[in-house]
Amino acid sequence: MVQVQEAIAAVGGMVVEEAIEMEVTEVEEAMEINPNLDSAHYFTGMIELYQGHKARARVAFETALQFNPQHLKAREALDRLETP
Repeated sequence: MVQVQEAIAAVGGMVVEEAIEMEVTEVEEAMEINPNLDSAHYFTGMIELYQGHKARARVAFETALQFNPQHLKAREALDRLETP
């Protein structure tokens, strides 16, 4: 039973990683079209955060807020990063 659970976890991890790679590609393409797209910077921040890159995530959220100070999700994500 443990081997089955480990196999499922491994496959699930691969699926998540593949989904992240697809999202990264889509975000990069969106930013090539419009580098001022606040949502692309927000999603970049979320991806960086998921990957454990808090400093990079912070920069991405701050950039999203520069382009759109009303971006609520970027503000909330940045606030969570700044709260110990």
